[in-house]
Amino acid sequence: MKTKALIYLFIFMTTQFVFSQVQSNYYPDGNALKETTDIDSNYKAQTSLTLPDFNLAAMIEEDRRIEQLEEARPYRFGKAFDTNITVDVGKDGEEINENLVWSMEFYSKKALSINFVLEELELADNAELYIFNDNNTMVYGPVTSTSNKKEDVFLTDLIFGDRVTVYVKEPKQSKRSSRFNIKRVVHAYRGFNGEMTGGTPGSSESCNNNLACFYPLWSAPGQSVALTLLPNGNEHCSGCLLTTTDQSFRPYFLTAFHCADTNQNDVLSTTERNNAQNWMYKFGFKRVGCSNTSLYYNWSTSNGATFRAGWGNTDFLLMELQNFGDKNSYSGNISYAGWDRRANAPSSGASIHHPAGDLAKISAENNPFQTSSWSGTNNHWLVNFDDGVVQHGSSGSPIFNQNQRVVGQLHGNQFYNSSNSYCSQSRAEYGRFNLSWNGGGTNATRLSNWLDPCGTGALTTNTIRAPFTNIYGTIGCTPRSYNIYHLPAGYSVSWSSSYNLKRISAQGVVPAQFKGNGTGSAWIRATITPPNGCGNSYNIRTTTTATGGGTNMSISVYGNNNGWVSAQANGGSSPYNWIIYGNGGSNQITTTSSSLNYNIGCGGGYLQVQSTNSCGDNAYGSQFVSSCSSGGGYYFMKVYPNPTTDQLTIERISSPEKPNVDNIITQVTTVTLYSFTGNPVKTLNVNKNTNKISLDVSDLKSGNYFLKIIGDEILETHQIIIK
Repeated sequence: MKTKALIYLFIFMTTQFVFSQVQSNYYPDGNALKETTDIDSNYKAQTSLTLPDFNLAAMIEEDRRIEQLEEARPYRFGKAFDTNITVDVGKDGEEINENLVWSMEFYSKKALSINFVLEELELADNAELYIFNDNNTMVYGPVTSTSNKKEDVFLTDLIFGDRVTVYVKEPKQSKRSSRFNIKRVVHAYRGFNGEMTGGTPGSSESCNNNLACFYPLWSAPGQSVALTLLPNGNEHCSGCLLTTTDQSFRPYFLTAFHCADTNQNDVLSTTERNNAQNWMYKFGFKRVGCSNTSLYYNWSTSNGATFRAGWGNTDFLLMELQNFGDKNSYSGNISYAGWDRRANAPSSGASIHHPAGDLAKISAENNPFQTSSWSGTNNHWLVNFDDGVVQHGSSGSPIFNQNQRVVGQLHGNQFYNSSNSYCSQSRAEYGRFNLSWNGGGTNATRLSNWLDPCGTGALTTNTIRAPFTNIYGTIGCTPRSYNIYHLPAGYSVSWSSSYNLKRISAQGVVPAQFKGNGTGSAWIRATITPPNGCGNSYNIRTTTTATGGGTNMSISVYGNNNGWVSAQANGGSSPYNWIIYGNGGSNQITTTSSSLNYNIGCGGGYLQVQSTNSCGDNAYGSQFVSSCSSGGGYYFMKVYPNPTTDQLTIERISSPEKPNVDNIITQVTTVTLYSFTGNPVKTLNVNKNTNKISLDVSDLKSGNYFLKIIGDEILETHQIIIK
C-alpha cells in the first residue's frame, strides 16, 4: 500500500429507482416532483444559501500533486463546505395544509452536483425528507424515520446541478419535531478542464464493458456488487455482499482495507473503524443494455454498517450492513455472492466493479490467475484482463473465478502509471480470499468465523438471491396476499405487523393473508430462519397504508361526579354494547349512540364496549373509571409496583388535601382484584391499625386487572398490569 492503489473516486449520478428506504428518481422531461411526490413543482424554498466561490484551478493542481505521491490517497471530487445548519421543523417550519414544512435552497456556482452530510438525524414519525434540483429532473427521497441516525452521520445521494432544495415535512400533530444538522455540503467540481467526472454514467474509459453485455450469465453475481460513498461525502470504493454457510442472509459486505485505512499504515484506528461504519452503499447501479446509450436501472441505497473484520496483509475489510434485511430486500434486486476459499489458482474469471463511479462494469480474464506479492509474499491474485480494465473507484470490488465464486477483492495495481491511460494498463491485483479466511488469526482479522458461523468447514458456497415479499400501496377490508419470493426450501417463517393490520391466515403460512385493522402507515415483517442454522434469522419488511376499520376502540371518560360518569366510544358504529363494572356488580346496556351516561358509583369501576367497524368485524374498547374519593379526586391508598410480576404492595397514604389524616388504616377494609372481564380473582380483608399489606399475584396470568378497595373511609379503584 505504498503505491497508488486503485481506490476512491466520487459518485455522481442521475437516477431512477426501486428501493423502499431511500430512492433517487431522474426524469429528463422535468416532471420529477409530479411523478414521485405531492410537492408543487413551482414550490419555492423558505430560505436560501449561496456557497462561497473557491479557487478551482488551485484544487485541481493540488489533486494532481496528491495523485503523484507513492502512498494511496482518496480521490477527491468536490469542495466540502462545513455549514453546521441546525434544522428544527417544529420550531422553524411553515404550515402547508396539514403539515409543517422546512426548506432551504443551496446554490453553488457551476457545481456538477451537490450532496449533503447530515448528522443527528431524527425525523418524526410520518415525516419525509426530499432533495430536488431546480430544473425538476431529479428528486431524492423520501428519507423517513426508519433512517434515523441520532449519533452518526447520514449521507445523501448526489443531486445533479448547482441549485438544489432540501425539503422536510411532518404532520402538524407530530408528537416530536424532526431535527438534524446539515454538517457539510459538497460541491462536485471534477469534470472541468476536460477531467473525468466520477459517478457520472459513462465516466469510465471506453474499454470497459457494461455488465449487461455479459447477461444473463453474470446477472446473479452482479446483483451482489455495490458502490460505496465514504463518510466525508466525496470518496468511494466498490464491494459486494457475501453469503454464509448457513445461508442466513446476514449482510456481510467485502471491500478493501485501504478504503478505510486513511493514513495507510495497515492498522485501523478506532476513529477509522467508526468512520467506516458510516458509509453509504448503492446497489443495482447499472445499465439495462450493453450499449452506453441504453437506459440504466434504478438503484437502492443503505446507510451504516458495523465493522466485523479487516487485515492489511490481503487488504480485506468485512462490514455488516445495518438494518439491511428490514427493507424488503431491495425488491428482489439483491444477491449474496458465493465464494471459494481453496488455494488453487482459478483458470479464468471476471471482476464486477464501478470504475470512476460509473455504472457497473465487468472485466474478463480468460487465462489462469498468477500470484503477486504486495505487503506480503504471494498474497494477491494477479490478473491481466483480456477485456476491460479496473480504475480508481474499483477498489474493493470482487474477482470471481470460473465458477462465479469470489476469490478476492481488488487492492489495485502497484505499478499503476498515472501518465498512461487506464485502458493501456490491464494489470490488477486482488487480495486472496483463501488467505483472508484465517487472516491474522483473530475474529477481527479473519473471515472464517463470520462466513462459517456454524463451523461446517465448507470450502465453497454459491450465489443466492435475497428473498423479498409483495408491495401494496394500501390494505383495506379485502385481504391481501403476501408471498415470499426466492425463499430457500426448508426455511421457517414468522409473520408480524403493525397494530392497524390483522393477519387472518395461520402463523408461518406462506403466502400469508392480511387485512386492514385501522388506518394510517403500516408495515408487515416476515422473519425467516434457515434450517440447521446457528440461530440467525433474516427480516423482510414491507410498508403500506392501512385503510380498513380497526378492531381497537377507545373510550373517553369525563369525570366521576358523585358516581355519575359520561363516556364516549371512539370508533365503531351503532349499536354499541356496553358492560359496566361498578359498585353494584356488572351491568350490560346497548345504545344506538356512541355516548353513555351512567351512575357507576363513587368507587369507580371499569367500562367495556363492543361494536362493529367499517369492515364488519367486531371492535372492542375498554377504560377504567377512577373513584370520586368522596368528591375530592384523590387516593388514600397507593399500589406498587405497577406493572408487577409477583407481588403488589397496598399502602395507606395521607393526602395533601387532608394533611391531618393519619396514614394508618383505622377500619376493616376489603381489597378485591378483578380480571379484565370483571371476575374477582383475589380477595383480602385488611385489619385495622395497619398501614401496608401485600397481595401475591404470582399465580395470575399476564394482563390488565383492576383493584377495588372498599372501607368505611375508602372507596377507590386502581388499574393493575401483571406481566
